[in-house]
Amino acid sequence: MPVGDLVLSEAPAEEGLRPGDPRGEVNEAAVRVLHDPAELVNPVGATGDTGVLAGDLLVEGGRAADVASIPRDLERELPPLGLCRRERRPMLDELLRQRSHLREQHVRLLGGEVSRRHPRMIERKVPPRQRDSSERDVHPTRLAIWLALVALLTFAQIYGRYIADSDPLDDPLYSSSFAAASLTQWILLGALVFALAAGARELLALRTPRRVGRGALLAVATFVLVVVAGGVLSQLGLNPSSEQGLVPDEWPPPDQLVFAANLLLVVLVGPFVEELLFRGIGFGLLRPFGRVIAVVGSAAAFAAVHGLVEGFALIFLLGLGLALMREATGSVLPGYALHATFNGVAVAAAALSSSAS
Repeated sequence: MPVGDLVLSEAPAEEGLRPGDPRGEVNEAAVRVLHDPAELVNPVGATGDTGVLAGDLLVEGGRAADVASIPRDLERELPPLGLCRRERRPMLDELLRQRSHLREQHVRLLGGEVSRRHPRMIERKVPPRQRDSSERDVHPTRLAIWLALVALLTFAQIYGRYIADSDPLDDPLYSSSFAAASLTQWILLGALVFALAAGARELLALRTPRRVGRGALLAVATFVLVVVAGGVLSQLGLNPSSEQGLVPDEWPPPDQLVFAANLLLVVLVGPFVEELLFRGIGFGLLRPFGRVIAVVGSAAAFAAVHGLVEGFALIFLLGLGLALMREATGSVLPGYALHATFNGVAVAAAALSSSAS
């Protein structure tokens, strides 16, 4: 709360008066106004007070007066002399009883009550989104490393799928070598993600989600949109599931333990690492450049890393929905739940289709 400081100077100015002048009038052209603040100033909370301590009495119209020569009722004497009270600008986010007005320092204000001396609230509430520094800070080195990692993963997927002269595995979810390779891949990627977020763990967005209702609506809308888009692609003769080659073509599996291990990696482990990589640190690094860039950029990177041609549009739509959920909820956890559910439903639908045929 603002405090007005009006004090007497250290040296009286009666010697500048002529014998016939009434007390309270100053005829001198310029008399220096001295200031002796009686308030103890907190050097930490009183940022910007330097210079204000010496200028709480402003002189208007080129006139000045010695406060010691002004008798009795100071409030009535100041306007004729061209002086006005200057109240100090309140500090933002100040708590109650800090630099409060003398008349209010012993009064406990209610939560929604404001000071009579100033229209501002005593305690300013900042929205959670504005308090999240990860949405404002730019990390150029981390961003460059993340982009290089995305480019490397994309090249590896495209080279191994379309360029390298090697036969793909039939039903990789039934292969123990695929399980070992997938486990190694997710461990390395997870370690890289956490190393890249060292010192800025808020970029991972591993926090309690907000706006859960809106996140649930976005999850349902994304799931329905991806399913409909998959049906449209199938009608056009495209089959993204077969292109990726993860869904089994026959049922039941020859080794249930191996299949269970691969299913755990595909449904739970893989989506968790991918959410941290794209909706976590990737989204957080792109967010200072704007909401659209963060949503579209993370979705494009997510689709590119899978190295698919026919399935690029489908995975891109899924990435858009997951990024919108990340923006709405401020957390990767709702997106992880949707991602894991989508992978589980895809594997289950393929298994049911294989068993029926």
